[in-house]
Amino acid sequence: MIQPPPETNSPLTAREALRLGAERLREAQILSAALDMSLILAEALGLSRLGLYLDLDRPLSSAERHSARAMLARRLRHEPIAYILGRREFFGLCFEVTPAVLVPRPETEHLVEELVVWLKAREQSLPEPLLADIGTGSGAIAVAAAHAAQGSQWIATDVSPAALEVARRNARRHGVEARIRFRLGSLLEPLGETLDGLCANLPYVAESEREALAPDVARWEPPGALFSGPDGLDLLRAMIAAAPERLRAGGVILLECGAGQAETVAALLAEGGAFHAVRTINDLAGLGRVVMAERR
Repeated sequence: MIQPPPETNSPLTAREALRLGAERLREAQILSAALDMSLILAEALGLSRLGLYLDLDRPLSSAERHSARAMLARRLRHEPIAYILGRREFFGLCFEVTPAVLVPRPETEHLVEELVVWLKAREQSLPEPLLADIGTGSGAIAVAAAHAAQGSQWIATDVSPAALEVARRNARRHGVEARIRFRLGSLLEPLGETLDGLCANLPYVAESEREALAPDVARWEPPGALFSGPDGLDLLRAMIAAAPERLRAGGVILLECGAGQAETVAALLAEGGAFHAVRTINDLAGLGRVVMAERR
């Protein structure tokens, strides 16, 4: 799969492997071909991406070529690069990622950013706030927020025992395990406490969109972390309905949603009068991605 050019007897260099591998990925219609091949090759050589580009003329050993070929074969099947490498950076931290959890997305960083700003503005009045991350998956939200807001205490829930184990390892990796309690269960069922904050990146893809998803997502990421009823809002509706009972007055709720869903989610939060100060946070593409509100 990655072989020396047939017209020479020269050993395969990192430069040539990078070119050949990226060509194969482009042929497979993988848009991030150059980036993914650089990540694969850097991993095979035990280098950072910068280290790879500083040493492109180095010849690959047989073992390095074998490792790169194996990873390239997986990526050609559209397996997410995060699963191949076993990690993904999120909010400046390196998270373990396995097929048991959704791959953390940059869009979710907007939720963490807004939450950390909210927490830091209340450090004096809420020195040890208690918050819950519902459907924690890899633990990206709870771990990143706990790491950034050192006084915060957390409960992280998920319906998947395997996901909770990944989240627990990520909390341990970043030194916040003592401040996060992990609980198995659906939505707010594992909670009995009154909370200062609730946040979630719940499944929000409509069942009707299953066929339109990129193969990297549809074939590999856990369906239970993606789909939520005919319009993608079943779980968000259920959480919004249950949230007022668990949040104290002045408590905050932050919910990630899909493109085109923010207006509906904001309206759901505004209904019934339990929440006020409802606002939408856009992602870098200008799309509403996070809806935030406070408990009356």
